[in-house]
Amino acid sequence: MLHTSPPKTPKFLHLHAVVEELAGFGAKIQLCSRNEVELNKCLEEWRIKGFNVTSSVCDVTSTEQRLKLMHDVSSVFDGKLNILVCFTLLDKFVVFRFSIWSVL
Repeated sequence: MLHTSPPKTPKFLHLHAVVEELAGFGAKIQLCSRNEVELNKCLEEWRIKGFNVTSSVCDVTSTEQRLKLMHDVSSVFDGKLNILVCFTLLDKFVVFRFSIWSVL
């Protein structure tokens, strides 16, 4: 899973490249973002390229949204996600406890 802000801006272009690199190796990728419009644009581009990328709208600073995300990801990937990568802007300090991520 990648969490990102709009990846087409120069500051986040490398995140877009990370998704394409991993998907090119056949990885199953879950992407989450707070920006549904940008997320859908990226998903369409990756579907055209044949990449296996799914998505969720999520603000990882919200415990409730993180828990829902983990449940959704676990369901989509039958508990077998290849990689979990979380890129966030550090405008807020967020503590992720192992118990939250262990639901995968």
